[in-house]
Amino acid sequence: MREKYLGQNYLGENGEETFYSYVKLITIVTVIIAILLAVWFWGLTILSNLDAFWRIFNPNQEAVVSQNKENIPPPYINPFETATKEKKITVKGYSLEGVLVKLFLNDKENGSVRTDKEGAFSFFNVELNEGLNNLHVVAESGGGVESLPSKSISIKYLKTAPKIEIIEPTDRASFSQKDNTITIRGRTDPSAIVAINGQKALVTSDGTFSYLFPLNDGDNKITVEAADEAGNKTTVEKTVIFSRTF
Repeated sequence: MREKYLGQNYLGENGEETFYSYVKLITIVTVIIAILLAVWFWGLTILSNLDAFWRIFNPNQEAVVSQNKENIPPPYINPFETATKEKKITVKGYSLEGVLVKLFLNDKENGSVRTDKEGAFSFFNVELNEGLNNLHVVAESGGGVESLPSKSISIKYLKTAPKIEIIEPTDRASFSQKDNTITIRGRTDPSAIVAINGQKALVTSDGTFSYLFPLNDGDNKITVEAADEAGNKTTVEKTVIFSRTF
């Protein structure tokens, strides 16, 4: 009877230990699950803000440059003629005080100068290419950050004067007629401006022109001038003789 009682008591103690073992195991598992859930939750939050987190400790250079560009206003180039017959020109403008201004000619860097106390800059003897030239400038701060480009300015370098040909009348031609008006016809560059004795003549898209010219008795000097937008000029002179008939 004592053995039976002792045996039951032994089994009871063993069952109690087993019960506490299960409780400990469940507690440990619960804690681990709670930790995993917390890590998972905060991990998602960290991952979702990883880009912002990365920018805080490792700023993206492009974003910083873009922001700084907005802090440096684009420089300004003073306007000039749209065409010139001079191969070298002066480019002036203004920006912030003390910044380095870079000049670009047809998208190639042409030179750099630093602005004065008033923010003004000047590029002297800028050599143009024949034909169309596009210029813009960029300002650079002491930290090497550049502004956005300025507004592009275009200028044509035209070194050759337009050609001109007088089709009629011929030089020293004689006119004996009742009407004292003749037609002068010629040909030049389509973009040229033609003036006959100071009066503008219409030039068509193929470069031809005509003009009704009144004659006086005797010798009449006719001066035909063709000019381009840069101021290059070609002049042809002819003399015709007129006598009125009645």
